[in-house]
Amino acid sequence: ANFKNFVRSGLTLRAEQRLRVDVALEIGSVSERVRVTAEAPMVQSEQATVGSTFASDEFTRLPLGRNALGALLVVPGMTQGTRGSGGTEFVNGNVNGSRESMGNYQIDGVRGQDTEQGEVGTVPILEAIEEVVIQTESYSAESGHGATQVNVTTRGGTNELHGTLFEYFGNNVLNATNFMSNLVGAARPIVRSNTFGGVVGG
Repeated sequence: ANFKNFVRSGLTLRAEQRLRVDVALEIGSVSERVRVTAEAPMVQSEQATVGSTFASDEFTRLPLGRNALGALLVVPGMTQGTRGSGGTEFVNGNVNGSRESMGNYQIDGVRGQDTEQGEVGTVPILEAIEEVVIQTESYSAESGHGATQVNVTTRGGTNELHGTLFEYFGNNVLNATNFMSNLVGAARPIVRSNTFGGVVGG
């Protein structure tokens, strides 16, 4: 007698996540196979981490611009900070009441920021990012210090040439007027923004 073959598909394991699959060994003939196709459960009982995960295609659907760290602005618990948005600090805001520089930023598991001021050394371009995992509470000790954990996972290379062209278009004719401007009859601010470029890689 042999054990039945067991195949489980449809599961996705992201960075900073744990996945448990329970398998029952059943006696069966060589020709028998058990195939289960299902998505991972929405509730993870293996860890109590609170956070958000952003896949690469989500950055093109969210108004975050070309900066992957802009995803922090849509994470629950994030509030706008007082530091200038033009700087290179880790977060222009506070997460759950923490200081703006109390974040841990990693690229493929390697620390990617200044240890004194928390300034980010580099942020990969969107086309090179596979996913961004942001943890704000109850993360494991292996994540290191910081009130917020951000782990950027880059895409693996291939043997083929790929390219991307993009344009980010902004114009005031597409923008709504805020309440106070309507109240005093002020015109909408003039906005003319065309950010375009291209990326070629393997």
